[in-house]
Amino acid sequence: MKRSGACPCQSWSVFIWTDQAPEALHPRRCDCDHCQAHPSEVLSGPDMRAEIHTDTGDLTIHTNGDGLASFYHCATCEALLAVGRVFDGQLRGAVNALLLEHRETLGEAIPIQPRLLSAEEKLARWAGLWGTLAVTRPRPPGG
Repeated sequence: MKRSGACPCQSWSVFIWTDQAPEALHPRRCDCDHCQAHPSEVLSGPDMRAEIHTDTGDLTIHTNGDGLASFYHCATCEALLAVGRVFDGQLRGAVNALLLEHRETLGEAIPIQPRLLSAEEKLARWAGLWGTLAVTRPRPPGG
């Protein structure tokens, strides 16, 4: 199943591919300061493939307080698009489910508190929960 969406200004598109039924997908609502300042419910799965794509938009990347994860934001509307980290040479992460079309067909969001986990616990959790994440944009002319 492929699902898609976009940030509010439409500069960035968000895509996921998964074999799971929509109601079996439960986004996670984080209570950290960064996620509270940028409304989001992150969605991932170890077998899920996710992509954020633009033809013209710019990207702003922030790191969380302990520097373990990167938060990908649209530079125009500042929407949180995805969160990710490189594991074993592969970018893996979760997308903001609030940007997906037909969000209401997904399962209920689950509250999470990663701030209560150690760095090692966070990394182990993300490695088990996050699927592949691609950030794509056209190559510059001559590039």
